[in-house]
Amino acid sequence: MANIVWLPSSHRQNRFTTVDRQEALFWARGVAGLWCRLVIYADPAEDEEIGDFVSIYRLGQSWASWGLARRNSQILLWRSDHGVDLGSFPSVAEALQAILPSAADLSSTAEFLPSVCKA
Repeated sequence: MANIVWLPSSHRQNRFTTVDRQEALFWARGVAGLWCRLVIYADPAEDEEIGDFVSIYRLGQSWASWGLARRNSQILLWRSDHGVDLGSFPSVAEALQAILPSAADLSSTAEFLPSVCKA
């Protein structure tokens, strides 16, 4: 289940849009909600260079495995547990989709969950 730290803010370049937030919540309410917890950090007092960001935790873990943030018109996705950038994407939905294995790997949810939780 997704948690939002919802604080009002005016849109600035490194802040999530309403669509960004909706896409993140929609993703977290789907299959991803079976194996992860998504938290959106949106604090208008935060330095603009840092801006808003999302942390994605595997269930039962206290450290985030993935993170994403808006950088101008792109969404930056990284592996928090490895310190590796995974790329820039045009939308939150596309960035979050990159976390999931390919459709060929999703023959069943039962097979999918253990591989994602171990990665």
